[in-house]
Amino acid sequence: MKKSLVNIISRLISFETKEEIIKSFTQEVCKVFKGCEIHYSELRLHPEDIEISCGKNEYGFLNLSGNTLISSSENDEIKSSAKIVAAIILSKENSFLNKNSNGKNDFYQILIDTIPEPIFYKNKEGKYLGCNKAFADFLSMKTEEIIGKTVFEMGPKELTKTYFEKDKELFENPGKQVYEWSVQNKSGERNTVKINKATFNNNEGKVEGIVGIITDITQAKENEKKLKHRLEVEKLVSTISAHFFEESESNLDSSINYALKALGEFWEVDRSYVFLFDEHYSKMTNTHEWYAEGVISYKENFAQIPTDLFAWGVKKILSKQELIVNDVEKLADKFKKVKTDFKTFNVKSAIVVPIITNKRSIGFLGFATEKKIKQWDRGYNHILEVVGGFISVALEKKKYINELKETENKFNGLVEQSLTGIYIIKENKFQYVNRKLAEIFGYSVDEIINNCAVSDLVFEDDREIVKDNLSKRILGETDALHYTFRGIKKDGGIISVDVHGSKTIMNGVPVVVGILIDITERVKIENSLRKLSKAVEQSSATVLVTDVNGNIEYVNPSFTEITGYSRDEVMNKNPRFLKSHLTSEEHYKEMWRTITSGNNWKGEILNKKKNGELYWELNSISPIKNEKGEITHFVAVKEDITAQKKMIDELQATKEAAEKANKLKTEFLAQISHEIRTPVNILLSFSNLIWDEAKDKVSKDLKDNYELINRAGNRIIRTIDLILNLSQIQIGTYEIHTKKINLNKHFTKIILPEYEYKSKNKGLKLNFACSAKNMIVDSDEYMFEQIFTNLLDNAIKYTEEGSIDVIIDRNGDDKIYVDIVDTGIGISKEYLPKLFELFSQEEQGYTRKFEGNGLGLALVKNYCELNNAKITVESKKGIGSKFRVAFLNSNE
Repeated sequence: MKKSLVNIISRLISFETKEEIIKSFTQEVCKVFKGCEIHYSELRLHPEDIEISCGKNEYGFLNLSGNTLISSSENDEIKSSAKIVAAIILSKENSFLNKNSNGKNDFYQILIDTIPEPIFYKNKEGKYLGCNKAFADFLSMKTEEIIGKTVFEMGPKELTKTYFEKDKELFENPGKQVYEWSVQNKSGERNTVKINKATFNNNEGKVEGIVGIITDITQAKENEKKLKHRLEVEKLVSTISAHFFEESESNLDSSINYALKALGEFWEVDRSYVFLFDEHYSKMTNTHEWYAEGVISYKENFAQIPTDLFAWGVKKILSKQELIVNDVEKLADKFKKVKTDFKTFNVKSAIVVPIITNKRSIGFLGFATEKKIKQWDRGYNHILEVVGGFISVALEKKKYINELKETENKFNGLVEQSLTGIYIIKENKFQYVNRKLAEIFGYSVDEIINNCAVSDLVFEDDREIVKDNLSKRILGETDALHYTFRGIKKDGGIISVDVHGSKTIMNGVPVVVGILIDITERVKIENSLRKLSKAVEQSSATVLVTDVNGNIEYVNPSFTEITGYSRDEVMNKNPRFLKSHLTSEEHYKEMWRTITSGNNWKGEILNKKKNGELYWELNSISPIKNEKGEITHFVAVKEDITAQKKMIDELQATKEAAEKANKLKTEFLAQISHEIRTPVNILLSFSNLIWDEAKDKVSKDLKDNYELINRAGNRIIRTIDLILNLSQIQIGTYEIHTKKINLNKHFTKIILPEYEYKSKNKGLKLNFACSAKNMIVDSDEYMFEQIFTNLLDNAIKYTEEGSIDVIIDRNGDDKIYVDIVDTGIGISKEYLPKLFELFSQEEQGYTRKFEGNGLGLALVKNYCELNNAKITVESKKGIGSKFRVAFLNSNE
């Protein structure tokens, strides 16, 4: 009870009537609780009215009102005081104070019984003389069980001895004594009480005994403890707050880590952490963590983990609810998975609160213990919400700063990487230029800013106009100007530039800010376009432009000159009026399909002029596309080819006649060759029979004559074979039979044996080399043999001394080739281009040294082409020749 209330009650004893007592009480209470109003009524007007009663005696009701908010504890004190007021009124009515000492004692007993705090009084021997009901309840005894006893008769020795020593100390030093004591209540709980004791004297002024009052201060102590803890927390939160709001943006992460460490150590937990969700809330990452000594870090395990792994907890966080688990082991069965998850990471208790930004949870802040169980209450939750708010603000600040930096970088990048020159000019000096502007003029940025006046970058003849335009903007005569001038580069080169600048204020001074574009190429293109326009206008070819529907938008003068139609007659019309109806409709449809699909079309059309005359046109039509790739127009370039067509027709007729004559010639050669070959074969056969019979009986001269006959006959047969083969190829009657040929085997077993004999007879050395056993090509076998027998025949024929090499290998493209290399007479550089022509020989006429008809190598070239092979030759006169046959369809 407030001391002021006790004083008020003590003064009420001096009043005699009920009205005086109640009036004084209400007035004095209003003084204690300023702003509070107390109204007395004999009837209960409100349910909450305080009753003034003692036993069965009722004296009215008190109603509390006013602006002051009375706490529940203060309301209880007023209720207790009202009971004491009723006891005083009752005592006055019964005249207790006017009768005798017993009456006084009864009054005091009633008075102290109404006081809720335990009150006692004892004599010098330590025996209790009296107490109120609250004291008896405090000791869980009856009043009569207490009166006349000492403390030694009512409690344990170790406690009563200390209590007795306190009484003894007070008797030795009369006055007041206050101390705190820990006692056990009826429920077995320990409470803290404050004991106020004082000595009282008899009529002679000597100490007669001790009176005391016991106040339960357990709650006050708890409140004091909480207040102390609260002050410590507030100090800690203030320190954390200072870290967040005083640190630079680069240290925001360290501020979050400091908060986790400070709170973790203050609350004696094992781990504190921050998790943030991704933008889709499908994954979360442990971004910050603190852990106590001896505790393992899990931060690396929680990067981009699916939120549905902890669905129950995440759901609560996303709904902005806290998650408090005081004892993981006591979680209900329905939270079995949650319990398992916690135990996986050794968590015994945990508290988690959402981190909220813009009314949505972006993550959570949590604390956990691993070594002991911790009881979390709403106070922790409130503090975490505050710190979570700090983190939220820090993260938002970091995000904002990063976005600001990104925007700044983008802006700087946009300016510095711009394809347009950007400048700021103040008093004919550049205050700022970007890299592009410096690049345009061939300077570095520093060179322009430190060394160049604006006029230094302007061609001499244009300096006055640039100076005048800058002045107009600085003086406010115009806000912005757009114009072109000629600039001069560092190397003296002249460029054309386009500028657009406006006035602005920078640091209180007018400046010109603008952009500059190098339009030198554009000027060149515009000049080229003017030239092109003139070229189109003056072209002898017809140029026609239509829209996407084929309607004419432009024709050049040649169109009028060729067709006879004026420009006005054809504008916005489809060119179909030129149709002669002698070109098929399918031809036009194919043309339209081609150009509308975005491709170029080229073809001939027979058209009709305005006067009805027919003429041939060679048309080249192309689609014109915009920057989106959409066709916007078609352009046609038409050439009158009537004269050329007539000439071509005449040439075609001449060509066909020549081809017919050539075919007749080829057929004649084939026929005549056959007619000659048959009798010559008969002559050779019979001459061989005669020779077999007579060779041992004739003279040497006759033998030489026979050799001449035989050689001449074989020469005729060879020539006829060549003519027949050539005619078959030319008229297309030769049938090719391709097979796989093993070069190594074919040369060693079929081709080379004959030529070893021939070369030996001539005193030549024949060498053969093959880089691999299985060199296989696809070829017609007869043609294959004819290619290399012709080449070997020529090598032996034109080589008088030295050697002939046959080499089989692969080239850089992994294709098989055969080289025939001789040390013969060689071929002149001038003759090489004619080497494979029909009937071509380096030496002509009857005086030539070597026999031949000029058909062999021509046939070899044809055989190579028919078998997908390529023949090449290298030769030097007097040194020798190398013929190479490369097979393009060779395989291993």
